[in-house]
Amino acid sequence: MSDAIDIHMHELLQVLQNTASLDLLKEGTELRAENQAIKEEVEGIVDKFRTMVSELEEVQHEGRRVREDQHDMIQALETRVREQTVLLQTNQEKIEKLEEVIGDLKAKLKR
Repeated sequence: MSDAIDIHMHELLQVLQNTASLDLLKEGTELRAENQAIKEEVEGIVDKFRTMVSELEEVQHEGRRVREDQHDMIQALETRVREQTVLLQTNQEKIEKLEEVIGDLKAKLKR
């Protein structure tokens, strides 16, 4: 009878070990599925981040281009203002000379 109890105990222990192994296997499968879901979520976040970084780089590049264009326009405007200032001064000098000539002509006409 002792042998029968030992065999029964051994069989019971085997069933318990098999049940524990199945539970661990099931838990491992669930953890792998959960890890896969987390991995996919992280990959999605990384992809969104990469897209945002790429868009930011495009915006920065466009901003630099716009600043360069603005700088070029400002330089062109400054050059145009200098040219117009010189032209204005030249015209002012011509006006003053014409006013002198007109004054001289008026004086000659009065004589």
